[in-house]
Amino acid sequence: MSSAKWGSVLICTCLAFVFLSLCLVSQPTAASAGTNRHIREIFIGQCWYYTEYIGQSLGESVQKNCTDLWEKFSHAWMYKDPCDVTVADYEPFVNAATVPGEVPTNKAVFWEAAYTLAHDYSGRRRRYVASADILTGYLGNHVFAWCGQEEEPGINYDHCPLEEDCPMFQGQYGGMWTAVSKAFAEVCTGVIKMILNGTTAGSNVAFNERSYFNLFELPNLPKAKVTRFQLMVFHDVGKTHKETCNNGSIPLLKKRLEELGFEYDCIDDPSALKHILCLDDINSAECQFASKVLRPTSASYTTGAGLQTLVFGGILILSVSCLWLFYNHLQNKLS
Repeated sequence: MSSAKWGSVLICTCLAFVFLSLCLVSQPTAASAGTNRHIREIFIGQCWYYTEYIGQSLGESVQKNCTDLWEKFSHAWMYKDPCDVTVADYEPFVNAATVPGEVPTNKAVFWEAAYTLAHDYSGRRRRYVASADILTGYLGNHVFAWCGQEEEPGINYDHCPLEEDCPMFQGQYGGMWTAVSKAFAEVCTGVIKMILNGTTAGSNVAFNERSYFNLFELPNLPKAKVTRFQLMVFHDVGKTHKETCNNGSIPLLKKRLEELGFEYDCIDDPSALKHILCLDDINSAECQFASKVLRPTSASYTTGAGLQTLVFGGILILSVSCLWLFYNHLQNKLS
């Protein structure tokens, strides 16, 4: 084979290698813009999974007719304009799906701008219970997108508006979460934990007076059965402490609690939350207190990390080699 042909083969091989490497990099996939065509099966399946597995694994007995719950859930929004659905439409479903004793005393946790941390903290019902951990909230989270339409077949499989496209606290999602928030608050007793984000971005604040918590959860708590609030303000690792217990919007929350007759205490960066946050950034200066207990040392971890390093190292070496061959090929053609 001539040097020119050999050079062309090398160049094509290198280009194919680079293309394959790019294809192997994981890319996010776009979610369906409309209702899933298997929404009925998904809903009933998730309902049975919750009642038969999650409830039993926690030592609870959850007796619900999942087919009946689907009928009540779908009736709330099918054959309706998505933005015309209200909290009243979802109340029959929420009432039917409410499980007595689903939120044990002293186990309720609320949150503002802290979804992931709040559910890591709750352990999805293993330690505490958030609104998305009860049956109604679980189903709302795991059915994903849904919306109706006035014409047949009553479900829009092509496009659903986002929550912000509808009037606030209204629509197929806003109405649902308003109903769930109210129902969750009504059964919370004892010490209430509240997780607040002291490092929100932009104009966002830790306590939003137009939030589900302030408008629908706080007013519906059974005052006579709530002992006090434990406010826990966290700060993301490496970010500026924008708000604390004593500044920003949190004093407004304290005032609101006082007006409603609730006792409270507040702590910045409690160790329980700090340890969870540091699991993802143990090398940060803020997390050195936990480095000895959190730093991975298992053989499986080091083997996995070593393999990853080897793969990327090999890609880098081959890429440099390809560039060198390409350069030499051009030099030979020009000489």
